[in-house]
Formats: sequence, C-alpha cells, structure tokens
Amino acid sequence: MHDSERTPGPLARQKKEIDAESGHPTPVEAEVESARIFENQARQFLRQRGLTDEQIHELADLFVAEDLGDDLDQFIEWATDRARIEGLND
Repeated sequence: MHDSERTPGPLARQKKEIDAESGHPTPVEAEVESARIFENQARQFLRQRGLTDEQIHELADLFVAEDLGDDLDQFIEWATDRARIEGLND
C-alpha cells in the first residue's frame, strides 16, 4: 500500500468535517492550525515538485482531517506520493 492510500487514523472522526462548498474533508477548527503548519513548512519543497499552493493547502487539510500522521516528514512523503498517483504535478 502506498502512503497516499493510508486508512484514516483512529482520530479521523474527531478531526474531520466536510466543507459545504467544496465537499472536501477539512480539519475541524481545533486542527486547522496543524494543517497550516504542515502547509507552510512543506510549501517550498512541494512547490519544487510541481504542486500549486491550492493543492498543498488541500493536501494539508486532508492529511490532518484524516489523521494520517503527526510530523512534517510524514506529510511531505504522503503528499508527494499522493500527488504523483493523482497526477497533480503533471
């Protein structure tokens, strides 16, 4: 299984809500700061891999909302793998 195909973590139900406009999972209010930290710290690296700021934002939200990990290296590895599989950086 690729990192991008991880099963949601045990806290996903407490950390996630669905954005009414986009339909995408987003972190609950208490978790938004964690997503922004991952987003900001990984931005330069993920931009170099062809991702846009909007894609990085959405991936950070999903990573936190689905409780897929808790450190920057996990996020970067997961986001890079997911972008490659989904063709986000083409």
